Amino acid sequence: MSAAIAKSEAIEVFEVFRQLDANGREPDQFTLVRMKRDANGASSADPIYANMALGIIAALEWDEALVHKYFNNSLGITINPTVHSNYASALQLIGNRSLAATHACLASELAPTDLDALRRAIDSTSNAGKFQDAQALCEKLAVRTPHLTTEYSQIADASQLLKANNISQNYTENHNTIAYAFLQEKRIRSPGWEFKVDLDDEMIFFRILIELPFEQVYELDSQLARRLIDELPDFSSSPYWIGFDCATKTTAQHEH
Repeated sequence: MSAAIAKSEAIEVFEVFRQLDANGREPDQFTLVRMKRDANGASSADPIYANMALGIIAALEWDEALVHKYFNNSLGITINPTVHSNYASALQLIGNRSLAATHACLASELAPTDLDALRRAIDSTSNAGKFQDAQALCEKLAVRTPHLTTEYSQIADASQLLKANNISQNYTENHNTIAYAFLQEKRIRSPGWEFKVDLDDEMIFFRILIELPFEQVYELDSQLARRLIDELPDFSSSPYWIGFDCATKTTAQHEH
């Protein structure tokens, strides 16, 4: 196998993954085996991309130890924004949103002119419950982009509310870490999240979206609430609420 062909096979793994991710579907076992074979076949010609590809595949297979192994292999060869960005994506797949935010921020720092990388860092830090960090990144973005979306103003409101109530960033981050770890245990992926700040009632509502029927999501949400109460003594009196919601809502779900 020529070096050129091997390298193209490593990149092809990312193309397959992007297409599957865009369609909201995960690869079947046959596709995973083929992707893994192609990535291993490219390890000599392009070890950076091959290790990143194997790291993404490990995330799809819920093997966090291998995710770290393969991405650390790539970082041992080169430190660049692409590796950190893909590392963040892999960590998000398995639910380690806090560490994913760290790598998304490193990717942005290594590519200071890349506004998309900065936006991904903002999304990742807010998703991890790191609202003060997200707000600082929003301020950097505002210098470059005069018109920020409502989502970014919500981050500012959340940061302001937490500061007014003397709530540390660690507190909200712990909530999100527990919630995503709960999903990781059950091997349930989340396609997204929503959060809303109510300044009048001084509440922040963070909803992690799940592609499951309403009844299952409701039960998972109840289980999460019990875990949060057990692990966070101040959960019930906190202005920060986190729970699960259906990614695809029906009229009946809205009325429930």
